[in-house]
Amino acid sequence: MKAGNEIPRFPLIINGELCEPLSGDYLDVANPASGEVIARAAMGDSTDLDKAVGAARSAFEDARWRKMSPDERSIVLYQCAQLIMANVQELAGLEVSASGGTISRVTGLDIPAMVDLFMVLAEEVKEYPFVESLPPRILPEMCHTQVLKQPIGVCGLITAWNFPLLLFGLKVAPAFVGITFCHHRSSWD
Repeated sequence: MKAGNEIPRFPLIINGELCEPLSGDYLDVANPASGEVIARAAMGDSTDLDKAVGAARSAFEDARWRKMSPDERSIVLYQCAQLIMANVQELAGLEVSASGGTISRVTGLDIPAMVDLFMVLAEEVKEYPFVESLPPRILPEMCHTQVLKQPIGVCGLITAWNFPLLLFGLKVAPAFVGITFCHHRSSWD
């Protein structure tokens, strides 16, 4: 807990900005190991959710992300891994107090696994077959068929409390990879 028994409040983050919940409501976050209230988290309502979904939709439709090459995505994924490693102590402290996990588990498993996830996907995105050519068919007519792997759009997620960082990473890292859109398509004329 902060000096002077001040309990930190965590507002919503929408479109990269801190936002107070429209309702003004906050939920106590207790350390499951001690029962002590360690923070207060914003309680968003349907209006807050609509605002967040709108921001996510705008980001999803942003041409900078749509046209980002696999190599550029790889750089973003590596940067995420580096940010996690640069903030291990703070992340571990938050994870331990919010989830009740031990510091040895969080620093020896959760955080290294999340870093590994981002780094593995940073390499995999460079070789991932976003466009897959299927074998040609001659009958009934000559054609060339391709499978274009594209993201489905904005998704919401709720993760469990016991491995919050790792479970968050398991959702976010693949989303960074999957946003790549494929623009090249060919067919037999």
